Amino acid sequence: FSSIEYNTSNLQRSVARVLNEMGMPFVEEARVDIGYNVDMLLEMDGCKIAVEVDGPTHYLGCSKIQNGATRLKRRQINALDGLRVVSIPYWEWNEMTKTDKVLES
Repeated sequence: FSSIEYNTSNLQRSVARVLNEMGMPFVEEARVDIGYNVDMLLEMDGCKIAVEVDGPTHYLGCSKIQNGATRLKRRQINALDGLRVVSIPYWEWNEMTKTDKVLES
């Protein structure tokens, strides 16, 4: 399912930084029971949530449609591990961070 070596993207580091600033404890590159690694695993009100930060390679071409491998992983984690999976698409994150920068200036 996943290799031992991880390549954390700048996008994932940005999401992790914001979660840290919010005081939300999480584990990066956490391995779930069925063997997949998720970008981040956090717990809220006793519920474990897998957070996946989706860069362009998770989508078909230039579309906003997740590719088959990404969709399969999400379905399996949800169905077999019982975890809620939250996807953070790169275009939404980029837009949000641009808006935040404008509001801060």
